[in-house]
Amino acid sequence: MKDKYSVSVFWVEEDNCFVATCPEFSLLSAHGDTREEATSEFQIVLEMAIESYTEDGLELPEPKTHVSHSGQFRIRMPKRTHRGLVETAEKEGVSLNTYAVSLIIENHTLKKAYTEEVKVLERIVQQLTSSMVSQHLALQVHTQKVNFSRGHEANHIGLSNDGVSTSHPTFHNRMLVT
Repeated sequence: MKDKYSVSVFWVEEDNCFVATCPEFSLLSAHGDTREEATSEFQIVLEMAIESYTEDGLELPEPKTHVSHSGQFRIRMPKRTHRGLVETAEKEGVSLNTYAVSLIIENHTLKKAYTEEVKVLERIVQQLTSSMVSQHLALQVHTQKVNFSRGHEANHIGLSNDGVSTSHPTFHNRMLVT
């Protein structure tokens, strides 16, 4: 049974090793210095998982099978939309099928491009946010250093942070009335 499950092997740079996984058992993985070692280790892990499932009376996931695509499918839509598509296809001088395929391909391509653009923009926003946070923290540290320095200098000459003398008595002019 374990031979019917698919295994994917890929290199993980941060771990400096190959990792084997199985889509049907998404929580399982094994690693190795070579593809073969990762696959061999994964077969052991998979066998143990299958035994555990069987002992616990759990249903095993169905193995994925290869599905060939015919390139055809049937789609239902409102009659008004169907009529509009037929009219546009006729104006373009193509069959409804050709026109529909071109719309699907165009939409699919735009969606993929849009998704990639969103990912790029998200990375840019993340970098800008990170940069702003770093600059804010640096500014806070600089402000604290300046405030400390000013306070330290003020204490040297006998002034508090508000500029009032702390080491010399304050003299007030007093008038004596007799």
